[in-house]
Formats: sequence, structure tokens, C-alpha cells
Amino acid sequence: MIRKIIFGILLIGLNSLTYSQETSPFPYLDKIEIKHFENRELHLVSAKADIVNRKRIELDKNHKFYAEECEGEYETLIAICNIDKTSKRYVISYGACPNPEFIIYDFENPDKIIGSINADKMFITGGGAIYCSGGEGTFDARKKYTIINSELVETSQPFYYVGLKTKTLIPIKLYETINLENEVASLPIDYSVEVLLSTKAFNSTKGLYLVKTKFGLIGWAELIAGQYSSIDIKDLKYIGD
Repeated sequence: MIRKIIFGILLIGLNSLTYSQETSPFPYLDKIEIKHFENRELHLVSAKADIVNRKRIELDKNHKFYAEECEGEYETLIAICNIDKTSKRYVISYGACPNPEFIIYDFENPDKIIGSINADKMFITGGGAIYCSGGEGTFDARKKYTIINSELVETSQPFYYVGLKTKTLIPIKLYETINLENEVASLPIDYSVEVLLSTKAFNSTKGLYLVKTKFGLIGWAELIAGQYSSIDIKDLKYIGD
């Protein structure tokens, strides 16, 4: 069963989750580049939203989301929009804390935070789903969220797609099982590999990854990523504090 799941995720990763600046996974959405933050984006149907894209301290003082001091100086109110097909409106903001983080507010109640998402890019499709990518971690994690009973809930995935083509920096062993049993291959330094999947979106420097060799063998490996530096695998780094 687990092999079927992995095979399905690999197909998804190769055909739909991989995207670049030129090819958006949701081409019908408009890209809003968040002011004051480099390479931070909100994608939505702008014709159905109120695009603000200003720091909260720059809003009219009568605006219900106007704020001074910390929130006002650092947090950018990007848009007011619907997330699903109901008339419920939400406020999407970015930059309330030093970490890459979107915050979703209830438009009717500025004190009600629906939830926050660690990410660089957010996609609001209008059908109830919120898709996000990037943020702190060892790879560009793709996640899906929905709002259930006024709370933000992440949709569970069996694995996270990584899709990193790179090289080994140290000798690495691959194993048949996620428990690192039954050796599949022993890889030398400077060997070409592709990191396919991760067991979770890591907030730490050590984790389990499914790795494909240049020949095409696949196995699990426990890999270490340094903070802003590579240790076991080139370009596998923990980005964050």
C-alpha cells in the first residue's frame, strides 16, 4: 500500500506540483507582489477582492484594521477577499513577525485571527482551499488548508514532495524501509541524486527523505541540513531561525 501511495505522489510531483515563475499551478489567478517584502506573493482573483497592499499604519485611521506601533509598522494588509463560495470575507496580511508568515483575519472582527501560515506564497482559489508554498524549513513545502468552524486546518498528506536534483556531500546509505532497514545502496561523495519526498515539512535540521539514485534505485535516508548551509546533500539547507 505504501508503495502505491509513494508512486502516486511521485506522479503528482512530476506533473502538477512542480512549478516555476513562468508556469503557475493556478494560471487563472492574479499575482499580487506584497509590498515591502521581496519574493512574497498572494495569488487570487483580484476582480473579486479588495486589493490594499499597504502597511496597516498607512491605512485611514478610521479603517477597522488600522494599527500603530508594531503591527502597523511591519504588517502589510494585502487584500480583503472571500475564500470560499459564501459571502464571508477575510483579511489576508503578511509580515506581522520576522518569520515568513501570512495571517488570516475575520474581516468583521479584527481581533479574530483565523490562523497563520508559514509560507512565501499563498494561492486562494475561491473554492474554499488555500494553497501555500515556501517558508521556513529544509525545502519548498507545498501545503493545502481549509477553514473549518472558523479555524484554519491543514489537509494531511502522507508525504511532502521535495523534487531536489543535487549531489551528495558525504557518503550516504539508502534503505528499503522508512525505519532505515535493509540497505538498498551505498552512495559515494559527489554522486548525483534526486530527493523526491519527505516524511514531513521539517522545522528541524534532521529528517527522513526518499532519494533516487542516478541509476534509478530508490531508498530512504536520514539527512542532515545545516542552518543556511549544506551538510549531507548539496542545497538541502534549513532556512529559518
